[in-house]
Amino acid sequence: MTLWVGCCGYYTGAFLRPWLDIPATGRQVAMRFHDEFFRVEDGRVVELQAVWDIPEVLMQAGVWPMGPSLGREGQVPGPATEDGLRPLEGDAETSLAIVATMLADMVKHPREPLEAMRLEEHWHSAFS
Repeated sequence: MTLWVGCCGYYTGAFLRPWLDIPATGRQVAMRFHDEFFRVEDGRVVELQAVWDIPEVLMQAGVWPMGPSLGREGQVPGPATEDGLRPLEGDAETSLAIVATMLADMVKHPREPLEAMRLEEHWHSAFS
């Protein structure tokens, strides 16, 4: 049996050594993980798909290489239910295919033009 398990939250700890060429600050750092999906077969994880907020770590280390953020900065609250669980609804295979296609398109940036990410196909026009 194949099972997908998804989660989101924060990794946090003391930033004592450089990581990915980001200089250590010696202070606490928190890195949001937006989506971690684990495919489990026969009781073992056989695949991981993850999106980590490495730019947030850059900001906390004071080495932000881009222009100022246009959005909210800081920790995002967890689910309103405070349990992080979502019951299975609808067609899980269809949902998985949609997310996998979106992630495959989004990783094309910045090596390819922004249009290659096909954002208009994956996000509502009013999303901000």
